[in-house]
Amino acid sequence: MLNSCLKRISHVLTFFDWYIVKFYFFYDNLLDFDEKALIFSKTHGFG
Repeated sequence: MLNSCLKRISHVLTFFDWYIVKFYFFYDNLLDFDEKALIFSKTHGFG
């Protein structure tokens, strides 16, 4: 049971990692680093 939970968690993390990479790749030429860092902190509850 624990093993399946860990697999599910790792799958979710992989999905969100892919989404973040896609997000940053898409906006790479539109935003500078400071703006991307600000968006990242807001979307992840750091700001």
